[in-house]
Amino acid sequence: LVWSGPASVAFGQQFVERTYQDEAGTHKYQVFVPAGYTPQRPVPAILFLHGAGERGTDGRKPIMIGLGPYIQARGASFPFLAIFP
Repeated sequence: LVWSGPASVAFGQQFVERTYQDEAGTHKYQVFVPAGYTPQRPVPAILFLHGAGERGTDGRKPIMIGLGPYIQARGASFPFLAIFP
């Protein structure tokens, strides 16, 4: 997967808030960008499909439970893009 996010976070090891717009409105989600990521070298991606208890409208709740805290604790060495819709 090649992620076309802002250049300012390309080497970030951080969660980046993104939005998706459709006919139902604007939906916020998070993407974890691993340290050293560059679009020239695609990396594996994880799509984290949360349960009903982790949904919300702020786009941050899915990263507070389960995989999100695991990634935060290991951000410097976590090698995947992770998408939290």
